[in-house]
Amino acid sequence: TWDEPSEREVLGFDIVCGEDGMSPMRVFEQDLNVNPEILNTAVESVLAAGELRMIPGRSRWGCLLAKVEERAARRATVDFESAVVVCSEASSTSDSGRERSEELTEGRRFSVVDWIVGSSPLPSFTARGSMHSMASAKSTVSMADQLSGWAHVISLRFQLKMPLRNVMRTEIEVDLLRGVRLERALHRCGARWFRGSGTTEDYELSEATKELEWFISHDWLTGRWPKFIALAITMNGRLALVTSTLVGVVLALVQRSAPLHIRPPSTQVLAGKAQDVAHGAWAMLLCPLTFVISMFFGQRLLALVPRRRRLAFVDKFCIHQTDVDRKAAGIESLAGFLSNTRCLLVLWSPHYLTRLWCTYELASWFHLQKAHRRSVLFVPVALPVLTV
Repeated sequence: TWDEPSEREVLGFDIVCGEDGMSPMRVFEQDLNVNPEILNTAVESVLAAGELRMIPGRSRWGCLLAKVEERAARRATVDFESAVVVCSEASSTSDSGRERSEELTEGRRFSVVDWIVGSSPLPSFTARGSMHSMASAKSTVSMADQLSGWAHVISLRFQLKMPLRNVMRTEIEVDLLRGVRLERALHRCGARWFRGSGTTEDYELSEATKELEWFISHDWLTGRWPKFIALAITMNGRLALVTSTLVGVVLALVQRSAPLHIRPPSTQVLAGKAQDVAHGAWAMLLCPLTFVISMFFGQRLLALVPRRRRLAFVDKFCIHQTDVDRKAAGIESLAGFLSNTRCLLVLWSPHYLTRLWCTYELASWFHLQKAHRRSVLFVPVALPVLTV
């Protein structure tokens, strides 16, 4: 439970590496036994970025290490308990002595364990630990011989020792609490929702605040357009309905007193009397157009009206994506963002609960409900289809 958090959390990841002057197995053994810090920094990358995958091939190991060491934060400890090695079959040569083209196939599993792949709800850490022996009692061929000269995948199962109470920190520093205006977040039909990686320019679109109107919880596996249209209907639907109705009423009144007919009135028999009936062509043209404009650009129109700012939390805009230290501080303060939010808006998709970040945000919100009676709104990304 959140009140009595567990001290251990099981996570996992994939590392794909290749030959770098020695067999991949020797690289693996050396990094574990001689310099565990190098391999352990890969854990930090998984905790920060979720699922880690590298294209198999030569010189990939060094690229992987350079990438993950760059993001290390050095906070917690990890004990490596077991591992699964899925290797390619032993290489073979043709009669001419030339090596066949590289082909990865699933090979022996030396120590089968369960492991989890996915983004982590925990902030970024550098892990330190040790690996138990991976020798297989059943295998008669050495692991190094099977892996030599081929790219391979190493799947590690490890346990992170850390009090989860530190992650549920509801206090947040003043300069970290930021929100983005909805008209900025939805600008150009949500063009900035195309990918999860953010820039300094994205962060500068947000501004400091004391309270957030919305906390928008979503997954980056869902495309930009379903999320944008779902948000547009939720945020601008009422405005679009009101404005299009008002335009229709105004046009009806004007059309009765002014000759604005696109087509001449038609004569119809109503209640036994012949009457001229005007065609509502202007309303038929302008009302749908007004509805669409208000739906897609409603927040831009409302920004022209002096009113209280309504700021929302969107991870890409409100947590710095390029400064490692500020990013880690923002992630650690997620519960603080939630505790200063009036409403949680969940963009629900089939992928939502497969992402641990999303699950963490939802669980944190309901935990905070004990002290703050605030609302949660589930908006399916299939809302446009349901609306039609």
